Amino acid sequence: MMIGRQKIRGALLATAIWSAVASAPALAAEARNFSIRQQSLADALRAVAMQSGTNIIFDERTVAGRRAPRLDGRFTPEQAVRQLLQGTEINARLDSEGAILVSEGRSAPEALASGEDAAEEIVVTGSRIARAATESNVPVTAVSRLDIEASGSVELSEILLDYPGVTSGINIANSRDEISSAGLSTIDLRNLGDNRTLILIDGRRTVSNSVTANRVSTSTIPTFFIERTDIVTGGASAVYGSDAIAGVVNIITLEKYDGVKLGIRYGTSITGGGGDEDFRASILAGKSFLDDRASIIIGATYEKEYGLMAYDRDRALTSISYNPATNTTTSPAKSTTIFGGRFRGNAFFYDETGLKTGFVGARDGYETRDVLPISVPRTSRMIAGKFNFAFSDAINFFSQVQFSDVDTWSNRDFATVTNSTTFGQTDEFTVGTIARTNPFVPTAIATGAPASGITFSRRLKELGERVTSNDRDTLRAWAGFKGNLGGGWSWEASYGYGKFTQHQERQNLINLERLKFALAAERDPANPAQIRCINAQARADGCVPVNLFGVNSMSAAAADYIRTTMVTDGTVRQDVVQAFATGPLFNLPGGPLRMALGAEYRTDKQSLRTDEVTRRGVGSASFVPEFDGKIKAKEAFIEFDAPILSNVPFADSLSFDAAFRIADYSVDGVGTVFSYKAGGEWAPVRGLRFRGQYARAQRSPDLTELFSPPRDDADTVVDICDGVTATTQGVAATNCRAIPAIAAAIAANGSFEQETTSIQGPNSGNPDLKEETADTITFGAVLTPTVIPGFSLTVDYFNIKIKDAIDALDNPDILRECYLDPDNFPNNAYCGEITRDGDGQLTRILNRQFNLNSIKRSGIDVAANYVFMAPQWLSSDGQFSARILYSRLLKSELEYEGRDGTRVNNFKGEIGDWVNQGNASISYADGPFYVRWTTNYTGKALDSRDRRDDAIAAGITNPLYLYLGDRWRHDAYVSMEPEAIKGFKLYAGIRNLFNSISPFLPDGTVNGDPLNFSGDYDVAGRSFYAGIEFKF
Repeated sequence: MMIGRQKIRGALLATAIWSAVASAPALAAEARNFSIRQQSLADALRAVAMQSGTNIIFDERTVAGRRAPRLDGRFTPEQAVRQLLQGTEINARLDSEGAILVSEGRSAPEALASGEDAAEEIVVTGSRIARAATESNVPVTAVSRLDIEASGSVELSEILLDYPGVTSGINIANSRDEISSAGLSTIDLRNLGDNRTLILIDGRRTVSNSVTANRVSTSTIPTFFIERTDIVTGGASAVYGSDAIAGVVNIITLEKYDGVKLGIRYGTSITGGGGDEDFRASILAGKSFLDDRASIIIGATYEKEYGLMAYDRDRALTSISYNPATNTTTSPAKSTTIFGGRFRGNAFFYDETGLKTGFVGARDGYETRDVLPISVPRTSRMIAGKFNFAFSDAINFFSQVQFSDVDTWSNRDFATVTNSTTFGQTDEFTVGTIARTNPFVPTAIATGAPASGITFSRRLKELGERVTSNDRDTLRAWAGFKGNLGGGWSWEASYGYGKFTQHQERQNLINLERLKFALAAERDPANPAQIRCINAQARADGCVPVNLFGVNSMSAAAADYIRTTMVTDGTVRQDVVQAFATGPLFNLPGGPLRMALGAEYRTDKQSLRTDEVTRRGVGSASFVPEFDGKIKAKEAFIEFDAPILSNVPFADSLSFDAAFRIADYSVDGVGTVFSYKAGGEWAPVRGLRFRGQYARAQRSPDLTELFSPPRDDADTVVDICDGVTATTQGVAATNCRAIPAIAAAIAANGSFEQETTSIQGPNSGNPDLKEETADTITFGAVLTPTVIPGFSLTVDYFNIKIKDAIDALDNPDILRECYLDPDNFPNNAYCGEITRDGDGQLTRILNRQFNLNSIKRSGIDVAANYVFMAPQWLSSDGQFSARILYSRLLKSELEYEGRDGTRVNNFKGEIGDWVNQGNASISYADGPFYVRWTTNYTGKALDSRDRRDDAIAAGITNPLYLYLGDRWRHDAYVSMEPEAIKGFKLYAGIRNLFNSISPFLPDGTVNGDPLNFSGDYDVAGRSFYAGIEFKF
């Protein structure tokens, strides 16, 4: 079954197609014993399908909110279904393929007697053409409501990470240092980037939740409103338009609900120092009225994730750093920027007892770790609603609204400054040294100081801890009409609106322009006891001199003068108008040739505004530029589904489908583009089906990639010059020593040491970008053997090549292209993107967007499912369900033009590009009792292939923290719905039962950080959760 939105006339909407295509007619007529517990009608129908191996097609909306009675006895599958439907207005019938079709309204015989077509619309992902009782020709993974609940996570992107092919985009653990994206939760298919995964809600586009890229944060979508989520991998631009390069994630929301449901959930870590608590409360209510012509559903939820602090985990407080050049560690690894200040290099410093000489970092430095977050706290308030009204059998109105308010905040260590700190929009200004004549300079420090002034490094405790807060509001709304045209044709026309706003405040920062004025101090000639700022205009504007010499030496007035809050306000808006029609053209030997055609008009626009301090670049945090952008797209599409043969020798079924889309963008480098796909299925016999597809997909550059001026971001980068000595061999070391400040540091200290791996990594748009184009091939087989009812196995191969890929080179690549150049250093283009301060410290690497040569990914996906009844000695009602998902990565490469030709970066086996990933689960249901065990596997990995190559070149035989072991995470879930308390449900679970967490990756590794974690793994460890639900 696949995802998409389609329509067909009649009385059948099918979003659930249950396996055992093999021998369906025979199985549908064969009586067998059934033992099915009392449960929801949807789950009961699935149980019949699994126990009998029969396809049962029904619309989730038709059965939503309904309960099925217990079923015991010997029936044919059709009789069993009719038993479950007794007392409802829902009917069932067999189709020509032996599938059981479940629909609302009159029975099929009644409809046929009146001359009406018995089919209605169905929803199939990946296509707009309805396909009764067929399956998609590309892989799809369906994540059910029960899967979501049993996962133990409160947020959808975290839940989907357990499925092969899904990697972590942005999450609350790996985004804590990011400026605009901290606290987002995004989905990244095939590790190709979250902006290459198209997120749909009920088959429709939705507005981005980021001002720095086109990405949807699933934390803005209430999980209580989700019916299921379908994951389709592979290019889908021909059906859905731009961005569907890696695939589509279609979030299907509840369509109908009768009654009220209240839910409360609490979770907490039960390992280490605890923490990582979360709480959720939700309410859902719905009602059908006017003889079911109208329905309304509305819900609200409140979620609070308390985050995880460094002091919650001993590992995070381990003070250590790693130098890959020498394969050595330093412990403790403290910051050399301290509260009292360090002056004239390491000659003088202050601690709580006063002025000292001979600073030693391991002894006198400052420990930053205890105030850092491992994951960012987040609070979410969400409300969603739907209203549908049928004017007649031929025309229906539908509407949906979702609103979310998501707040994140985090405390950081105190702001820092050195004499070489730069500021301004292009770092055109420097704070500068302190004059020897400054009245605050102690005699001991002034004596012997050079005329150029006193160098310094200071952590400004007087300003208070830095705090970053983000308030993100998202409004999404869709409304439209759909109906029947006659002759099996249906149509839909809709308007979608989305608006995202982000208000960010970065508090307790330094106004560096004011600090520069405040450090230039003198005694007032009219009152020598009074110290004043030298600049007259600055004095008129309220300048207060700053004394940096000593712990808490700065006056409160001076702190107030230089303290600032940097504010950013961003807005993203999307408007989409689309219309399409679908229906049969004529009959082929295998069935009717069906077609869908339609058009879409879309506008995306964005604006970014900042306060004056940010706009002028004089704040101590990252510079964020103001900009505006707008993209318009006009698109038309057509799709065909051709069942060529059916029920003939060597072709139980043979079908072909194709789709074409033409799109015109208001982007100079893009213009008009064409997307297309073609695929087919062939079942030589029942129970064995081969499938394949070729697709061409495009992605237009987004607003930020096109229009953004350079905007600062915080990156963790290991300096290629770190650890270089006077005798270090190699081109890079020679070029490092050619930098005067680095040479001076080596002469003074014996080696050049990087003070911090946290630098500015500004990203810059490029108005000359053109679209990127992906060619995707998938082919595989589906096995549903008749001798094992309820069992299915799929094996699929995928190959994705993205040409003209829009991307920026990684910071290590830029450093390598610059410093490994034996001929043109420092004059090649890559060196121009790198900035160092007066001490030689790496401060900035500009990340420009370009159309690189290509990105390539290929691999194999395997999925096996088996549902079977428990043996009689265990239970007469019990039912087991087992699933195994596995993904094998064969290739992951980035190709670009380097300084001396084409370069290929091989990422296969690195973190995020694991060669092996898998997920297995087994569940058991018996009456009101349900239990599930899930195991998630992440294979061995490398911290970095570049690190490995460097280690080999340097003769390092056992590089530390490079080769990382595999990870097994085990989760357990149990729920109970006691029959004595109608509508009551209690559930609980343990996530990561055996406490399998991130490998130990200290600062200095590529994927690690100062807290020794990688956010691509579990960082919290074993956790417990429990919840209750009331339905009435």
